[in-house]
Amino acid sequence: MNDKRELIREMYSKVTGASDLDWSEIAERSGCGLHPDQLRKMGAGIKLAADSGMIA
Repeated sequence: MNDKRELIREMYSKVTGASDLDWSEIAERSGCGLHPDQLRKMGAGIKLAADSGMIA
């Protein structure tokens, strides 16, 4: 997973319950160099933005 859009999609899938991957698996697969807790917190922000209609 080297595409940022793909990473964001995977994070969104995780916070909405559509993905059963662990945050550490997402971090490892993406190769983004971020700690799983950072991804989890960012995922919450992505969900908030999507729920408010800011992103589709």
